Amino acid sequence: MLKYFFGTTFFVLVFGLLLHLPLVGQIHSMDHFDGPLSPSADSLFNIGEFDEALNEYHKLLADYPKESSFRYKLGITYLYGTRNIDQAVKHLSFASTSEVPNAVYYHLGYAHQLNYSFDKAIEYYRRFTINKADLNVSQQHIENLVGQCESGNFMLKYIYQPKVLDKRRVKADEMYQFIVTQSDNGSFIPKPKDLITATDAKHQGPSYIYFPKNPKPGDKLIYSSYGSTTSFGKDLYIIEMLENGLWSKPKDLGDNINTNFDEDFPYLAPDGITLYFASNGHYSMGGYDIYRSIYNPSVGHWSAPENLGFPFSSPYDDFMFVPNEDETLATFVTNRSSLSDSIDIVLVELDDNPIRRSIDSQETIREIARLDVAKTKENANQTTLSKSSSLSNKTQVQQNTASFSDVENDPEYSRALAMGFSEQLKADSLRIKLDALRERFDFITTANQRITLEKQVVA
Repeated sequence: MLKYFFGTTFFVLVFGLLLHLPLVGQIHSMDHFDGPLSPSADSLFNIGEFDEALNEYHKLLADYPKESSFRYKLGITYLYGTRNIDQAVKHLSFASTSEVPNAVYYHLGYAHQLNYSFDKAIEYYRRFTINKADLNVSQQHIENLVGQCESGNFMLKYIYQPKVLDKRRVKADEMYQFIVTQSDNGSFIPKPKDLITATDAKHQGPSYIYFPKNPKPGDKLIYSSYGSTTSFGKDLYIIEMLENGLWSKPKDLGDNINTNFDEDFPYLAPDGITLYFASNGHYSMGGYDIYRSIYNPSVGHWSAPENLGFPFSSPYDDFMFVPNEDETLATFVTNRSSLSDSIDIVLVELDDNPIRRSIDSQETIREIARLDVAKTKENANQTTLSKSSSLSNKTQVQQNTASFSDVENDPEYSRALAMGFSEQLKADSLRIKLDALRERFDFITTANQRITLEKQVVA
């Protein structure tokens, strides 16, 4: 399930930081607090069950409103167990004025990064670097976070606000049932077994590829894989149908695309040269961002990936950008407003000449980032019409609105198509071998040669 990767990087780090906290009794002896202990809340807190710990710490804070350790852990609970970042900043800021672990600066940095307050985030990351003491967080990791914040500042200089036509929250493992392509050329299917390495099977979980309905020589498939090792993250690979009807051996897309981190969720547009994908290794404002790269057939190289920028990219995980064929609409996926195994599918209207403007208001930036569905009079009819075709009922309406096919998005159909792809590889291989054997009949000169060849054909 896709929930396997949501927030994984930060959760592992956060949990590692939490392991360095004092034991429960030591936490409460850290300050002047001499009230009752809370083994239930602390237990939930220490195992990372932040959502369940939230109510427990609120109860404690009601009785002991100035207890810094409760404020500290309540702030972390809001930060990683909800999307209420303002509350996280409030409680962590209060706690930072008292004797709490130096990790408070890391969490404050991350909270401000998620809140698009990148300068403040950099300030707290630097304070954490100075005061981190015995915490096992590499300087390189902090520099990566600072780099993300600097990229975020750059991407917020001039902002394009696309019109949001529809948005729907779905389970992460249902995502591909709602991706709009408005194309008869293919659909997303589970990645065939032939393309799954042993490392993928162990670490990646279910993965999907965009597969052409009637593949022909020259058609390309791009997919994500660990290859033989997880040491360099997930990379993007390409295979191409050859003139003989067989698929080529996988080839990675090269260093221009692949990094030492993760590249995933590729979509190759119908033109065969425009690639959209997600990565947490290229310049970004945090998490997975969305990128575009153009292939140049004359030189055989992909262009340097271009971050689609805010609001398509955010400090959270954003991925699976799929425009329709005339590039008037696009769907993409984000978890910026959701938690756990849920994600938001967003349908936006694209502009050939987007107007970018400078926005200084932090609240306006956060409002744009929420990707609320447009409620203008101009959009009223589009919203009503798109509900029957976009993220609700999967039927076609306007010429330029999204469309879904019940057959294409049916899980049984997808599984059957994936199995068919696997069987096609085997059948194509056998067909080529059989044709080669049959051609040898033209060069037979003895009866023994014919008998031997006939046995090979029958076998």
